[in-house]
Amino acid sequence: MHAKIRDPSISSAKDSDLSEEELAECKELFCLFDQDNNGHISHQEFETIINSLGYPVPKASLKQLLERVDIDKSGSLQWNEFIDLVKQLKKEKEKLNKHTLVDAFKVFDKDGSGFIDRKELTAILKSLGQSANEDEVNEMIAVLDKDNDNLINYSEFADFILNANSTSKASQKTMGQ
Repeated sequence: MHAKIRDPSISSAKDSDLSEEELAECKELFCLFDQDNNGHISHQEFETIINSLGYPVPKASLKQLLERVDIDKSGSLQWNEFIDLVKQLKKEKEKLNKHTLVDAFKVFDKDGSGFIDRKELTAILKSLGQSANEDEVNEMIAVLDKDNDNLINYSEFADFILNANSTSKASQKTMGQ
């Protein structure tokens, strides 16, 4: 049932900016997308998968994307082309995340100091409909403040937000939800 992927070497230097876990997920996705098990994802298979995932991409846009990543112009995506596509999407997501985080930090950093202090954290919580007493605010700062300066800098803020997905239940407890 699994496709015969040409050169799916997980330790390949070309794939070094993806973790082994990410590469394993990519291999699983590739096999899922390769519905006819021929080791390639045809443009039709790719279109079917994208549409079934709820991303109704106009045919013209989809065609442009596929032409850009189908390096050898074979009419299908091979393993290396698929990995290149995943890398491109990952880089775009990282750029977007960083830009979004900077913008969010600026919103919370009301005085533009480059830090979120107790007063700003309390205001953030109130704007989110959360009530927190002084001890709870101090506890939140203690959890987030890695350099022990009693302030939350951009790096600490970004680490918390980026790790929130994997620890969302713990974060919700910390935030009193």
